Amino acid sequence: ARKYYEEALDSNRGGDIDNRWQALLGRDRVLVYVGDMQARTAVEEEIMAMAKETENQAYLAEAQYRRGYTAFDMGDFRKALDYLDAALDASENVGKRKTAAAVLSLKVLTQTRLGETEEAFNTAEEAMGIAEELGDEYVLAKTLNNTSFLYSYTGDRERAITAFGRQAEICHRLNIQIGEAKALVNLGYENILLGLYEEGRAALERALAITELIGARPTSAYSRLNLGLALTRLGDADSALEYLMKASSSLEDFGDTFGQGAAELYLGYAFEALGEIDTAKTRYTEASGVLSEIGVPGMTLEARAGIGRCHLSMGDLEASEKEIIGLWDQLKDQGHQGAEFPILAYLTCANGFKRFGIEDLYNEAINSGKEVLDQLANKISEDVLRQNYLQTVPENAAVLAAHDDASSLRP
Repeated sequence: ARKYYEEALDSNRGGDIDNRWQALLGRDRVLVYVGDMQARTAVEEEIMAMAKETENQAYLAEAQYRRGYTAFDMGDFRKALDYLDAALDASENVGKRKTAAAVLSLKVLTQTRLGETEEAFNTAEEAMGIAEELGDEYVLAKTLNNTSFLYSYTGDRERAITAFGRQAEICHRLNIQIGEAKALVNLGYENILLGLYEEGRAALERALAITELIGARPTSAYSRLNLGLALTRLGDADSALEYLMKASSSLEDFGDTFGQGAAELYLGYAFEALGEIDTAKTRYTEASGVLSEIGVPGMTLEARAGIGRCHLSMGDLEASEKEIIGLWDQLKDQGHQGAEFPILAYLTCANGFKRFGIEDLYNEAINSGKEVLDQLANKISEDVLRQNYLQTVPENAAVLAAHDDASSLRP
């Protein structure tokens, strides 16, 4: 596809403006799929120049949207919001409802990454309203891809799985392979967080097969990234490292800062599981720096928890106490929102306080973890799914057991 778009552009120099515009948009889409950020930036500069030269508001809306998409992929979420707001203004000026739906859905994802959930829910409602109103299944699938992440971020895993499943079904029926692969990547990820590790692994392997077939390299990298997480949770950290290392290298090539931070965090989990604690601490430290810099608070908190566990495992009680008390203060001040495994953070604090001999904080951490776990579990309506979440996710089962033990000792 890239080759044909480039041939079209070569043959259209100085020709029909609208044809050239459509070829540029097509080439830009392909560059997103293959992960060529340098070429993508260059073509988007030409798109913006054409929009300004023609003073076409529809062109300008599309150009600003694509600049926002690129800023998002590079982890510059604040700049992305500025571009997306400009795109929305331009699309509303000319009644471009499809463009508005795309802009709003990406804005949901951007606001979610920044932890602005109230604003994201409002944006999601508007995006889904337009998508449903248009009655275009392709637009609906694209909108679901971004808005559904908000459910995941706020811990509503069951709803997220339903939404990503709907997206996968629509894209499969319409034979939109890249859309199906993206849905499967997210579906696999949600299953992992619910403790459905084999189901998550199966969805991610399907996604990887599709992306390898069609050459969608960034989505392929995220397939590997989440497969690495699934394998670590399944107890096969050695195999996980192979997937995670390749994903990390690819995401660095694409300039995907968020993806690099997530890869460092997952590598920390894998090395910690293998008992390579010093290497794990290095990875967690790198993850904390990257994720903090781009403003992803939930996952930054998890990286900090990893650093605290590593210090504890290495017997450095002074460094561990400093890290874990800081983590505990952060949990109390900011909460756990956006954390993928929030109960692990509470358990990390509890285990640290127990080791330090701070019994009152140990009890407080266990009780707080149990309270958060109850809130998350209550969002799961299906009994079997809820029980699996409570018992299969190791930190969830550990907090429940510790809470029961503490309760049995009370007079």
